[in-house]
Amino acid sequence: MRACRLLSTHGPSHACVHQVGQCKNFDWKDSWDYSCNDYKRWNWCTRTGGYGPGWGSTAYTFERYQKNGLWATKACCACGGGERQEVEEAFTLIADGDLGEAGCASDSVRSDGCNPGNFGPLYFCKEKCMQCSDCTFIEHHQSGYCKFFQTCPLTRPASEYNSKAVVYMFEGWCSNGILNGKACCAASCGTCGGSGCGGRPGGGAKCCTGRINGGRACSTTTDTGCKVP
Repeated sequence: MRACRLLSTHGPSHACVHQVGQCKNFDWKDSWDYSCNDYKRWNWCTRTGGYGPGWGSTAYTFERYQKNGLWATKACCACGGGERQEVEEAFTLIADGDLGEAGCASDSVRSDGCNPGNFGPLYFCKEKCMQCSDCTFIEHHQSGYCKFFQTCPLTRPASEYNSKAVVYMFEGWCSNGILNGKACCAASCGTCGGSGCGGRPGGGAKCCTGRINGGRACSTTTDTGCKVP
């Protein structure tokens, strides 16, 4: 599973490394010469790393068919594996440990297309939170799985989180700057883009959307003068 690796656990803000962007299969075939495309085509696995409806009840485990140290859940995007670009991102810790009745709740379908309440591996919740506003997700304690919500905290039974969980709020890209579309200008610019942007504190590289959109991608959520992924 794609798990968040905490880089810091001191204070309310946490830096996490996780995979983003389009997933790429490893150049791999199993010991019976089946590829990742075969696993996807025949529904042998799920995106969360489980066994799909096409995987026979008498079949062995995925690991049984490993080759060169890889098996489907490590090598194939359709099975929860594959390769993704790693970036460092910021999350705010809301609660840690036994939540009791203090959980998060909001399962309604939202107008922006983000549907809180979905379960999935951690990378799924984080990718969805990158697309949503006011997004919060709960990591089931040491499980590698999460569920995300629109608001927090509200009320929800602790049993839904296996009694222990970690709750994070996604802080979003360009948290230290000014976002205009995909362009993240420096806060010193005052506004992002527009007439006279090159003469503002920070110059064209930090304040002009044309230069920023044609330049480098942001590497962290606090980066500025860059294009958000």
